[in-house]
Formats: sequence, C-alpha cells, structure tokens
Amino acid sequence: MTVSRLSPVRCCLTVVRRIAMGVSQHSTWTQGQRSSIIMVIVIMGVLLIMSSYSGLLTNPLSHRFFARDRYIYGIIFDAGSTGSRIHVFKLLPGKPHKLVDDLFVQVKPGLSAYEKDPKKAAESLVDMLERAKHYIPATHWSTTPMALKATAGLRALPAKAADDILNEVSKLFMTYPFKTSKDSVQIMEGNDEGIFSWVTVNFLSGNMGDAERMMGVVDLGGGSMQISFIPRHNTTLKSSPSKYITRLNLMGKSFQLYTHSYLGLGLMSGRLQTLGGVLETGKASGPKILTSSCLPSSAKGTWTQNGVEYSLSGKVVTGDRFDACYMQAKKVIASQVHQPAEVKDKTFCLISYYYDRAVESGLIRSERGGILKVADFTGAARNACKADTVDESRQFMCVDLSYISALLQEGFGFSSDTLVELKKKIHGTEISWALGAMLSLLDQRDESHPATGG
Repeated sequence: MTVSRLSPVRCCLTVVRRIAMGVSQHSTWTQGQRSSIIMVIVIMGVLLIMSSYSGLLTNPLSHRFFARDRYIYGIIFDAGSTGSRIHVFKLLPGKPHKLVDDLFVQVKPGLSAYEKDPKKAAESLVDMLERAKHYIPATHWSTTPMALKATAGLRALPAKAADDILNEVSKLFMTYPFKTSKDSVQIMEGNDEGIFSWVTVNFLSGNMGDAERMMGVVDLGGGSMQISFIPRHNTTLKSSPSKYITRLNLMGKSFQLYTHSYLGLGLMSGRLQTLGGVLETGKASGPKILTSSCLPSSAKGTWTQNGVEYSLSGKVVTGDRFDACYMQAKKVIASQVHQPAEVKDKTFCLISYYYDRAVESGLIRSERGGILKVADFTGAARNACKADTVDESRQFMCVDLSYISALLQEGFGFSSDTLVELKKKIHGTEISWALGAMLSLLDQRDESHPATGG
C-alpha cells in the first residue's frame, strides 16, 4: 500500500471544511456568531495540521511519509602530535560520493601528551563524540563508520605507552553506538597520511578524473611531513626508492603515486632540532635549556614538545639573525629529503603548518589562501628574525619561517621563484587527510557490499 505524505493533512482540511459549511448554514445563528465559530474551527484545523507534521517528523516511521534519507555519514578522528580533531562527514552516495556537509572540532593537547595517563587521553575525545551524536541522526548511528588514526605524536611514544592509549580509546568507542571494528583505532602509516591528504585536495578540487589537473600536495604536520604527487616522467619512477612509489585504486580509478613521509621533519620536530634539541627515534631528548640564535634576544618562558619542557633563551647576534638561523635549519634537513627533479615543474598545494605560518606572517589572508613564491617565505623569515623583542606568542616566527624556507629550498629543491598554492579549505571544507581516509573506507565498503539501488 502506498501512503501519501499529505494524507493526514488532507483529512484535517476535509473535516474543517465540512464543519465550517455546516456552521455557515445554521439559520438560527447571527452572522457574528457564525464568523467567530468558523475562526475557532480554522485555528483548531491549523493546530491539527501542525500536530500531524510534528508526529511525522518525530515518529520513527516518518521515512514512510517523507522522501527517503539517502545520506551516509562517517567519523574520522585525526590524533595528531599537537591536538586531536574530529571530522564528521555527510555525503550523498554515488560514484564518486558527493560531500554535502561536515563537522570539524579540535582539542589540544594531542593524545601523546597523556603518556602517563591513557584513560585521560581517551576522555579528551568525549566532548567531540557527543558533538558527533548530536550532528548525526539517531537512525544513522549504527551504520556510521568511525575510526581513529594516530599520526606522528603516538608514533614517537614507546610502543607500550602508545598501545595503552589506543586500548583506552577502543574501550571508549565501544560505549558509543557508531560502527567500529578491531582496526578502527590504530597508528597510521606516514605514507597513508600523505596519500589521504592528496586524495582530499584533489577530490575537493574536482580533479580526481583529470591527471593533467591533479596537484601535488605537501603536508607539514607537527611531527612529520609528507609529499605526494603523480610522476609524469619515467626518470622519477626509476630514480626513486621503490617504497616511495605506490599503486592507489580509488573511486574506480588507478593511480601510480609518489609519496613519502618524513618522520622528525614536521614543524615542531624541526623547530626543536633547529633550536639545538635532539630527536632520538622521534622522541624529544637532549638539553632542557634551548639557547639559540633563532630566538630573539628577549626570548623567555618555556616550551613543551612531546612531553618534555624546555626553557628558552635567545642569543645576541652580531650579524644577520636569519642567515644564522637558516644555516641551523639547513643542517637539520641536510640530505634527509629525496629530490625528484620534476618537483620544480609541478603545481603543489601546501597545507597545514605551511598555511598557518603564511597567515600569521601576513603573506596570505586567513580562510582565502593564496599563491606565493617560495621567496616570499624567505622574505617573511628575514623580517621575523630582525625583531629582538617580540610577544611571547610570536617568538618562534623566526625559527619556524626559516625552517620552512630551508625545507622548501634545501629539502625539496624548489627554486626561490617556484609558485606554490596555500589552502586551508576548498569549497568551504577543511583540508585534512581525514576526508581521504573516509573516502577510502567507504570505497572498501562499497567493494565488499556493492550498491543494489533503491
């Protein structure tokens, strides 16, 4: 039997109309009495109609009266080195899926900051999970996949400490109604982080079906950085280490992708090493006092990285502070980054900390992004390094911008005139590897359970 969505409304209107006709024909009532009674009946009819709609909207069977809700949802937690972020995606299924809306919330610090208290690490995610429950309709909870993927922060912890945190998160996830599996909570491989960021940028840009338009992506996180692009020259494929080339099958297409993650070369890790600290297997160690020419002479206070607190002290520099700092950054990067020749001729999108520092230094406007020359980062670094007295919140600008400038030129081999595109959002959606991870997860699901229509 087919039920019309308007049948309750039509019933109400019919009843109201018949009563009103009866009242209007009542010969013993005055015109004023008839008008008043009809007005009351009309108001009651409106209330009945509103009640009918309300019942349909709140009743679990409402989908029988309204168009079927065809949206699908997915939850990805990005457990980074500096904070935890939740991405809740709302998509219209198809080939490819269409992103309709997304919820983004972040908290600081990251899970790795709770090395000694894994339960507290899991508890730091509770508020974000509650936000997800309010965002996703209850009828979709049981079919919404949820996963947490940890990046450089947890990779840097001792194995047992990382496992304890992940186990507590798994226990927490089991108390929520979303769809999870034994692999839902894990430390993500660095290369996957780069691949998923590349997928996100090109998916949101509408480039996934056009190899000529696909952009390379360089993602600068706190503890690691990734580069991903489609090689166009055989020399790149032949000269690159085999582990840097991967075959990616997604959305019915196959891509040969150059991708690599450099653990220890993220902005926070790079800052620590440039300031004179030492990384051992990705974990901060070495002296607890950082005295550096990369810091303004007025530098003071403390800075915590990977659970280690450092006291900061600047140096008085007789020459150019930028030149001294750039040389320190260059030593950190020296010979650590593979340089495919074709990167100089490709279009790259720079995301995460590249974008943040460009905004903070005034190179681009917040939210809008922009196109810069690599030389613009160098110029911003020179300006930041000139200041001997700065607010405590900006005392890392010299070292961070010097490190970024050295990373792009000494690391990847970009020239000072190389143009790069900086983005935070594309069509209103935050750029993160999380969307790429969700698309991959949904792609795997679709392959296992092909759509049957309807």
